[in-house]
Amino acid sequence: MPALRVAGGRIVVLAAALLTVPVALLVQQLRGKPLDVYVVIAIGSAISLLVVGRLTGILRALERIRARERAARALAEDAQEQLSTQNTLLVEADRLKDEFVALISHDLRTPLTSIVGYVELALDEEVEPALDEERRSYLKIVSRSSERLLRLVDDLLFIARLQAGRLVLEPKQLDLCAVAAQSVEEARPRAETKKVALSFLGSGPVVVEADKGRIFQLLDNLISNAIKFTPENGRIDVRVVPGLDGAVLEVSDTGIGLAPGEVELVFDRFFRSSRAAAQQTPGTGLGLFIARAIAEAHGGRISASGRTGDGTTFRIELPSRVPPQPESGETGEELVA
Repeated sequence: MPALRVAGGRIVVLAAALLTVPVALLVQQLRGKPLDVYVVIAIGSAISLLVVGRLTGILRALERIRARERAARALAEDAQEQLSTQNTLLVEADRLKDEFVALISHDLRTPLTSIVGYVELALDEEVEPALDEERRSYLKIVSRSSERLLRLVDDLLFIARLQAGRLVLEPKQLDLCAVAAQSVEEARPRAETKKVALSFLGSGPVVVEADKGRIFQLLDNLISNAIKFTPENGRIDVRVVPGLDGAVLEVSDTGIGLAPGEVELVFDRFFRSSRAAAQQTPGTGLGLFIARAIAEAHGGRISASGRTGDGTTFRIELPSRVPPQPESGETGEELVA
């Protein structure tokens, strides 16, 4: 409530008016003259009316202030209610969006899996009649596009599972060196096609407790990302070393690198670096977001740093044991990703 200010002059006038009758009585008494009752009554009445008038003005001012305060409070409560309603609608819209993405992705995955399977059968060299090279090249394009689309659907399903709190790990003791070496061997044909040297540097075993499938997914995302952004005759190194309490996994490349200020943003969902956008490199910006989610689900952390010259190094620190998984309490259809 704003402070009610009273001018100093008005206070002086009001005090003088209140003291008029006592002063007049004192003067008359000192002079030994009789008191004029009518004059005293007139002066006292005038003073009383002045005081009542001033008090009435103060009370009216207070009432106006209270009325403005009630109106402002009503407006604030109405705005708060509208904001709460809008937040509720936004949360519901976000939930419906995630549910829609999950449902659509789940429905897309089944036919895509069939397409990939039948294309592989059609490309089988033992199937008769044999395909000519032209038709085989067409089917290879279909196969690559289908697998790329299937990976995208799996990424969307993973995010839907993560948003729904359904990311459940199945940790077990595993040799991280063996897992990383297998991931490198599986990615080698893609690297050789692009003329990129891919190497695994590690001397195991380095044993940690982790979900083997999710670690494979993390490595595949990081290695695929490195292959995508490393030009011909470049190099990618994957290394595993023991940590203070677990293991350290690094994926280094001689690719296009990151622009200044993008190191902290590179793990955000749907983030695309300015250099990738400038080169029109295809991608969704989900791979590194998923890699961070997997690392953090294991109680670890992931970071990115630039190398001397061009290139990027991604470093994952994993603990020796996975922390206890929280109970999601979610029910419903299982998402496959």
